Amino acid sequence: MAVDPATLKAAAQAAVKVLIDEEPRKKVLAVAIAPVCAIILLLILFFYILTMPLQWLGSFFSSDQYDATWEVRVEHGYD
Repeated sequence: MAVDPATLKAAAQAAVKVLIDEEPRKKVLAVAIAPVCAIILLLILFFYILTMPLQWLGSFFSSDQYDATWEVRVEHGYD
């Protein structure tokens, strides 16, 4: 696949312009960093649920159900 030299030159000029101008640089960084942060937050939530499943589920129960959940947690060594 060959790239036309004129296209390559235009792409290089656009890249230099983005790197020099502050406003486009901020937009490019925001677009690049936002998905990475979202993925990291999803991974953190996933591993939190894996390591503390009963404590996390306990927040969805009433006080009586929470006490039962706490007892199961202690009985099975999750404390």
